Amino acid sequence: SRAPKAPRLMDDAMRASFDRMDHAISELLVLLQEQLLPEEHQEVQQFLDVDEYGVAFESLCFCLQEKHIPLDEVTYSKLEALGKQMQLNPETWEPLKRFVIEKQG
Repeated sequence: SRAPKAPRLMDDAMRASFDRMDHAISELLVLLQEQLLPEEHQEVQQFLDVDEYGVAFESLCFCLQEKHIPLDEVTYSKLEALGKQMQLNPETWEPLKRFVIEKQG
């Protein structure tokens, strides 16, 4: 009898999920590029490059929180939605809510 086929390390659904996380965090990096120092941007990108999406997200949120960076509601909503999708601890992004600025209109 033939030996059982070795399981693939990552199935297509998992790869697609990782690709979505990578894209979402990369999109946030672009949105926040003006507020982040080059080395902060690079740190988050390095975590993305090695598929450490949770660490990349936490690092991004930590930078924003440490620097008290004002966020618009759309950016905060993207952070919140991504954190929930990744099933991370809400304490990662919720402290950023106090930095949300109301749109002047």
